[in-house]
Amino acid sequence: ATGEPPPKIAVGISGGVDSAVTAWILKRAGYDVVGVLMRNWDEAEETGGECAFEKDQRDAAAVARSVGIELREVDFVKEYWHAVFQPFLRDFDGGASTPNPDLACNRHIKFGSLLKHCLLDVKADVLCTGHYAKIVRGPNGVFCLHTAEDKEKDQSYFLASVKQEALRNACFPLGWLTKTEVRAIAAGPAKLPSAVTSRRSSRGICFIGRKKNFGEFVHEYLPEEGRTSEASATDSDAASGAFVSVVDGAVVGAHKGLARYTCGQGARVGGASAPWFVVGKDSRAGVNNV
Repeated sequence: ATGEPPPKIAVGISGGVDSAVTAWILKRAGYDVVGVLMRNWDEAEETGGECAFEKDQRDAAAVARSVGIELREVDFVKEYWHAVFQPFLRDFDGGASTPNPDLACNRHIKFGSLLKHCLLDVKADVLCTGHYAKIVRGPNGVFCLHTAEDKEKDQSYFLASVKQEALRNACFPLGWLTKTEVRAIAAGPAKLPSAVTSRRSSRGICFIGRKKNFGEFVHEYLPEEGRTSEASATDSDAASGAFVSVVDGAVVGAHKGLARYTCGQGARVGGASAPWFVVGKDSRAGVNNV
């Protein structure tokens, strides 16, 4: 033993099983672990929205008690709004097929604002999260992202825009484990609370994507006078349009506005014998391709 204190590691705690097991693994390995819970959204801004952050707080506190670590909270509502949500709205309103908030959230918030907070204020040596990805240092000293051991849960794509200097101070312990192994650890040796082990996985879905009614949520923040300059019109029904099949070009139904849909979302075509899904947009024609 050198007598030196163990490295201090900050762990991004969400209240879910992945970040909880990450904290448990590091604590068990002898590191000085501090949990950090981010608040990225002011739910008071929403109309009729449930306060999901309060549940995150309860679950994160339960994780901290169970693992035996300190838990801190940090507020990045302003940073998230400017660096993630506003650019997302601009892309979405401009007709981008599937703007992905995870990329911006990971780059600017988790491994931007949060990492800076952990290094400077928490005085941590590194920030670890429950992402399924690997960071490997190459022979030239460059830190590279590699796919996780669990290919189905791999989140390296969502981390692709994280800066090199951030990867130098980041760590993803779950990159070498499968989700099955993580759940086994949670229910077995870690003995995590059932409220945590039973939480649904988000798999790289940033806050925006976790909204139950995504279209209605985004619609609240887009301007009323037309969603794009190309799609704007004078009558109140101008934002509506057609669902058009990419197979044969046939109109299969009507939608209530491009801004209410994103690629991969169910199209809800009335009377259809099989499900339809949005696969693209034509903002000039007001068409959702399905």
